[in-house]
This record gives sequence, C-alpha cells and structure tokens, in this order.
Amino acid sequence: MSQQRSQQLSAPLRAGKVSQPEFGQRLRELRLQRGMSQRDLVADGGTVSASYVSLLEAGNRVPTLEVVHQLARTLGVRPRDLAGDSWPDDGAPPTPRTSEHDSGQLMTRILTQSAFASGDLVDARRHAEDAFDRARQHGESTSIIESGMSLQRILGMTNEHRQRLAVLDELAKVADTAGLETIQLSISIDLATACRAVGELNRARALLSETQHALVVSPLAGTAEEVRLYAVQISVLCDLDESPLALDLIDPMLAAATTLDSPATSGRAYWTAAVALGRAGMRADALSHLEKARDSLNGSMPVQDWLRFCRAAASIQLDCGGDLEEVRKLIADARSAQRTLSMSTDRDEVDSLQARFELASGAPREAMRISQAVLDRAEVAGYELLRLRRTLALAAQEAGEVEVAIASLRTLAADAEDEGALSIAVWAWKRLESLRDR
Repeated sequence: MSQQRSQQLSAPLRAGKVSQPEFGQRLRELRLQRGMSQRDLVADGGTVSASYVSLLEAGNRVPTLEVVHQLARTLGVRPRDLAGDSWPDDGAPPTPRTSEHDSGQLMTRILTQSAFASGDLVDARRHAEDAFDRARQHGESTSIIESGMSLQRILGMTNEHRQRLAVLDELAKVADTAGLETIQLSISIDLATACRAVGELNRARALLSETQHALVVSPLAGTAEEVRLYAVQISVLCDLDESPLALDLIDPMLAAATTLDSPATSGRAYWTAAVALGRAGMRADALSHLEKARDSLNGSMPVQDWLRFCRAAASIQLDCGGDLEEVRKLIADARSAQRTLSMSTDRDEVDSLQARFELASGAPREAMRISQAVLDRAEVAGYELLRLRRTLALAAQEAGEVEVAIASLRTLAADAEDEGALSIAVWAWKRLESLRDR
C-alpha cells in the first residue's frame, strides 16, 4: 500500500471522525458475535496486545491504520465495519485464503509451535527459517514480518544474536517500506536487544532513544511493549555503566507494568530493576525486587527463563557482596538448567559467574583458569565479555600475575571504549596506571 493511500485511509482516525467509544463498541460487539476473546484477536501476533484491545474497547485509544486492518482481517470484516462510515469502502469482507503458500505457511507454523512446545529449539529454528524463506519468496510484508519475528525470538533464545540481528535489520526495512510504523517500533525494541547482546551498545542506545520518542504517541503507549522498552533501556544503561540514568527509569517502568495487571510483565520488570539496583550496589533494594520478581513469575517460567533468573540472582548477590553460599546454590541451579538445554553460550555465562564466585571466595587462580577458558572459546560478547575480562584482570592481580593483569586491563579498556562504556574504560586505565606505578 502506498504512503499516500495510507495517509488517506488513516485521515479519519487522525481527524477524530472515528469516535473512540463507537469504535470500541463495534469491536466488542463483533468480537462477541464470533465468540472470540480479546486474546483471540492477537493470537496470530502483530501490532496489538490483549491489553491494547481492552483499551480500544473501553474507548481509551484511537486505532491506527494498521491496527484497524489487522483487527478487520482477524474478525473477517471490512475496516469500514469497524471504523464506521467515515472510512472509505474497501469492498467486500475478506475471505479466508487457501493458496498453496498459505497452507504451507500454516503447516510450518504448526510444526514450529510443536517443536517449540516440546523444547526442541533446534527443530523449531529449522521450521521457523523455512517459514521465513517461504514468506520472502511470496513477498507479502505482513507474512514476512510475522514469520521473521517468530524466527528472531527463537534465535534470541538460542543466543544466536548475530543471526538475530540480521533478521531484525531485514524486518525493519520491510516494515518501513510497508509503512507499518507501530510494528516498526516493536521491531526496534528487539533490534536494540540484539545490538546489546552483540556489544553494539551505542547503536542500541540510539535506537532506544528514537523509539522512546515515537512510542509515547503510538498505540503501544500503555502496553507491555512500553514496559519492555524501559527494561531494555535500563539494561543498556547498566551495560554502559551509567547506573544513575538506569535507576531513574525504574519507577516509570514499574508504574507502567502495574497498570497492566500482568504478573509476567510485572515479574520481568522487577527482575530488570533488581539487576540495575544490584549493579549500583544497592543490595537490600536489589534483593527485595528480586523476591518480588520471583513471586510474580512463580510457576510461569520455562527452563530457559529459570536459567537466566538464577544467573541474574547470582550476579546480583556477587555485585552486592551477598551470601556466597546462596550464590553457590544459584550457580548449581543455573548449571543444571543449562545442561538440560545444552546451550553452549549459556554454559559460558554460567562459567563466567563461576569465575566471579571463585574470585569472591578467595580462589583467584581458579578464577583465572575459568575466565581464560571462556575467553578462549570466544562465544561471549557485549557486557558479559567486558565483565569477564575484568574478572580475569582482578584475579590475575590477586594471584600476583601482574603481566596477565596488565594485558587484560589493556584489552578491557580498548573494548570498553569501542562499545561506548567509557566509565569501564576509565576504570581499566586507572587500574592499569596503579599497576605500572608499583
């Protein structure tokens, strides 16, 4: 659809000719007529969430063009049936497509979901890649985005972040070309997450800043996507060692999460807050928020999330000088979950925690051995890599291996400067100077 056509169709929405209460009433009536729940309207993924559907039905949001089209397709009606007479008549209601492409995509989606549900992420990835390739060949933008988003989530779970970044870059171009502004915002959040994972912190920060300005006036304001944006911003700022800025975002994030009445969303928000508070050395607050996260997420965490939660909890304890016996138990739980999943990058991150634990427990040579082994495998990136180099430098210094400490600090300083983590670079240079002066 051309940009001019998009503007023509969305004009009634911007001009206020579509009454919010009337739109919400029509949406609710059509949904109930078909025996659908609010969640059923977003079951196929896309622009809206169940909470956003609730806001639309309550008359608290004005839908954008793509939202109207998505809801109309899901309900099997014309956009005009939802938006009213001010919407141009686009013809007859859509009929279900039964093309070979759609049948193939449906089967691939079913196979992907089945593999995912059984915990076979390798098979799920294979089917998701097949769906993505089919969609590209077909050339329909919404199909490309839907299948691509499914693939990038799986790549994120398997820690294949470079591949995930490439997929998301492609999806961002597709959404931009198709004029799907709201979907592009959601993709940008995932892009920033992937950039953070591969160490492109400056790019992540720029993406998030741009997305923040656009999201507050979009249909995503007041949804779980807004909470997710806050969470990624806080994580990136922590990785850049800018804790004061990160801490300023905690209250807005938690306030946004609270309005959604979603334990899963609140739990992840508390989890993010706990990590940020731990990095800032605020032990009591960090542990309090971690407990709230555990309570909110209780019973709703798959094995991989439990693995990452245990890692986060152990890291918080180490950042705050907490109970080392508790850290030992958390690392053991994380390692058990990692072995269940057989994920090499998760193994490296658990090993990195082990190295920090050994250093805190007074075993610097063991910390050196583990740190060097992880570095030799060359699979960690981003902040985890910086933290691992810092652990090696501190352990080498404690063990009296000054040359190893100096080499590690030099590399840490250079890597931190490249990634925009200037305060970490300054710390490394100062530490380096103190070693040279001895």
